[in-house]
Amino acid sequence: RPYDRRQEYMRAFLILLGILTSLSALAADLHFASSTVVAGVGGAFPAGGYRTSEFHNGPLLAGEYEFGVHRFVAATIGVENFLLPFDNTSKFGTSTTRERVTLMPFGLRGIVPVASGRVELFAGTGGAALWSSEYNLGHPFQGNNLLWHLNGGARIAIDRAKHVRMGPTVRYYRDLGRPTQQWLSVTADFSYRFGQ
Repeated sequence: RPYDRRQEYMRAFLILLGILTSLSALAADLHFASSTVVAGVGGAFPAGGYRTSEFHNGPLLAGEYEFGVHRFVAATIGVENFLLPFDNTSKFGTSTTRERVTLMPFGLRGIVPVASGRVELFAGTGGAALWSSEYNLGHPFQGNNLLWHLNGGARIAIDRAKHVRMGPTVRYYRDLGRPTQQWLSVTADFSYRFGQ
């Protein structure tokens, strides 16, 4: 069943995130690399395409892991869970349910430190896997479940050591070719960085 498969993917993602976080803490002690764990809340918005036309704006929860491969470049993997109202239309009328849309973005991000590293501006791109509790969107035979995404934002350090940061992130998702689904998300993020 699609729901059980999503749980397996989420379990695998959480195990991978735990392993990467542990390795990052070790790498930071060795001054090899830095990594950042991010948690965020915000809003999700269907931005176009017939596959999103019955969804409405709603809240989202997000998590991300960022591994610094260079001072100005990081590899990222994350998860965003949208909880969106969805219009079900039948010959008996229209009813609204709340459906889950889960996106797992991954890719590379460029980072520009400013103000002596207290502020960071970033932008990146990559792919994103999609799962949904709504059958027509989430079923692998109904369409493309691998999307392309862009992201950008800023973070400001709120402690002297520059480990704890806050800031916004904006993400845009769409399928390749003529778009049948486009999504926009905006989050307020809280992050902790291991190493410098």
